[in-house]
Amino acid sequence: MITCELFVGADNATGVVDTELLGKILDSSHDGWTMVNATGSWRGQREPSVIVTIHDHETTIRATAVQIRDELNQDAVGFRIVPTLSFI
Repeated sequence: MITCELFVGADNATGVVDTELLGKILDSSHDGWTMVNATGSWRGQREPSVIVTIHDHETTIRATAVQIRDELNQDAVGFRIVPTLSFI
């Protein structure tokens, strides 16, 4: 298992991140996750964004990133492996 951050920007048509739909996508494949509001930039345009942290199998996280990209009308979703999340 790995820990990843996914970077999700605003929908190109609406200019917002559909966090309700995003949460449903995440809930359908992962036991837990954390979503943080952020501001990003894509091709020179500032936009609302979120950063999602997930600890799961890499193939599952990558499949989720593709689903987010497709269902939230994204050109791309950023994917970064970070140091492993530990639970106490």
